[in-house]
Amino acid sequence: MLQNILVVNQNEDFCGNISRFLASEGLKPFCATAATAMQKAEELRPDAIIIEIAMPELASIELVTLLHRSSSTRQIPVIVISEFPELEFELLHLFDFIGKPVNLRRLREDISDISTGKKKRTPPAREQLTAEEHLLFHDFLIRHSGLHFERRNIKMLERGLDSRMTALRIPSYKDYYDYLQLNMERRNELQKLLQFLTVGETFFFRYHGHFEALAKNTLADLLWLPAKKSLRIWSAGCSTGEEPYSIAMTIMEAIPDWKKRDIRIFATDINSRSLKRAQEGVYSAWKMRVTPKHYIDKYFTVIGESYLVKDEVKALVDFSYFNLQTLPAHDESFDVIFCRNVLIYFTSATTKMVVEMFANSLNPGGYLYLGHSETMVNISSRFERHIQAGSFYYRKKAVAVAEAEKPVAVVPPRDLQRALKTAKPAGSSAQSARPLIVKPTESINPDQLFRKGLGLLHQENYAAAAEVIKEVLLLQPHHIGAILADGQTRLAQGKSAEALDCCNRALALNDLLPGGYFLRGLVFEVDDRIAAALEEYRKAVLLKIDFIMPHYQMGKLSFSTDDSKTSARELRNCVRLLEKAGRGAVIPFSGGLSREIFLEQARNELAIVEAVIANQER
Repeated sequence: MLQNILVVNQNEDFCGNISRFLASEGLKPFCATAATAMQKAEELRPDAIIIEIAMPELASIELVTLLHRSSSTRQIPVIVISEFPELEFELLHLFDFIGKPVNLRRLREDISDISTGKKKRTPPAREQLTAEEHLLFHDFLIRHSGLHFERRNIKMLERGLDSRMTALRIPSYKDYYDYLQLNMERRNELQKLLQFLTVGETFFFRYHGHFEALAKNTLADLLWLPAKKSLRIWSAGCSTGEEPYSIAMTIMEAIPDWKKRDIRIFATDINSRSLKRAQEGVYSAWKMRVTPKHYIDKYFTVIGESYLVKDEVKALVDFSYFNLQTLPAHDESFDVIFCRNVLIYFTSATTKMVVEMFANSLNPGGYLYLGHSETMVNISSRFERHIQAGSFYYRKKAVAVAEAEKPVAVVPPRDLQRALKTAKPAGSSAQSARPLIVKPTESINPDQLFRKGLGLLHQENYAAAAEVIKEVLLLQPHHIGAILADGQTRLAQGKSAEALDCCNRALALNDLLPGGYFLRGLVFEVDDRIAAALEEYRKAVLLKIDFIMPHYQMGKLSFSTDDSKTSARELRNCVRLLEKAGRGAVIPFSGGLSREIFLEQARNELAIVEAVIANQER
């Protein structure tokens, strides 16, 4: 039975009013100031603590943090009452946050929940999400946010759920699911959960090649168009603001008369806490780690160890909440859309819907920038890929081109054409199932064809790449590189069973082939066979210790299964090998990424893993 309640007040009127209400509910209130509350809480060990934050002054907010960190008070439910609603998404470890004027019905409901033991002071150790529980949250999050958590990412989901369940003293996943359904909007519970599921590490000028392409190609093309006086850019999934501010600074550097033009950057995110920080525009030195010095001198005010974005940069950016599953996006049409490292959270169906929205929102010839691990394969035919400075971006096709569904045919050499004309239709005889072998002539060089196919593969022109690789295999059926490339194109097109067959064929020819085991690992990973995928990656590394991609995939996959130490080790190996690679080198099996772009991406992912490990060791 709930008895003692500690009320931490900033004025006596608040304590008196709340104490009278608590007494009428049969409880024993005790008052304290922020300065004496910690000592009082340790002595009294109250059943709950109510803290007034009448103004966002440091003492009361620090008290909330101290209570959460102290082992002697961590399990005491804390309810904050404040007239500053923006604090609700800053103080996410609370039992509840109630705005002013005080909703006494809600406060009574909180006290009742604690008193009856519905939410226990010390939640029991939780087991892993069962398949049934995972499906409940999986479907709920897709339906209401678009976020997609497969079984391979279950640890990330569990960490987010556990954070909210601990704050609410909810003992089981099923109980929390019921609470989430009931309070998704009523108590902003979905928003609070999303703060733990969508936090991503980012920094200014991440993927420098994108901003170089924006300045030298995109802006130059757009601003020379006839009567082009305005510029509209959308940063979708802007997180804490580094991306849209980087875009703004790029514009200010690239366009001398930018003040005379109608330029707006719309920055949206589903995470309210991140948006608040973005609007504040205050960053640490770590966020500035790749920012050129003259940008820092020109566009930031440095105070101590903090970097404040100047008002003229802020003036170009409008921040707002937006869920990418909500249609339509804006009344505006856009010249450029940045949506980097966002689509990786979505299912294929949701990704297709979002990309279709982007295509409809872009002006003809508009530009789309995605993360380096994101692709248009099997997603949309309305964009064409461009490569610039070792990076890539997409451009919306002209209507006539976008509507063409058939891939461009690759015309084979004349000798091969004659051979194909004489070939019997498939199924006409037992012999027809065999690969057609054409004796190479001086005019047909299989290795040159193979290199051409790899180039098309790196450009994500999979239909054309498949045709060229097919030519190579007609000439040399046992060309192992072509067999693996064939497997890559089939995997990219969603044909995992056919890709696996290619892997097995290549390994039958050479069972010491690192690329064969790596590609088979990718197939297993796509099919959600995590243990089998990790085993294939290990085989690839054992055969070729300096093979970068299996180190990288093991690092990512280990992190998703909550093995942070293995993840950090493999990502460090990946970074070390990339640092040794030649400048401008294209990394094998990376989808055409240059050494510089891949190194930046790997370092960033390693920083995220190391931050998680440091947090776990506190």
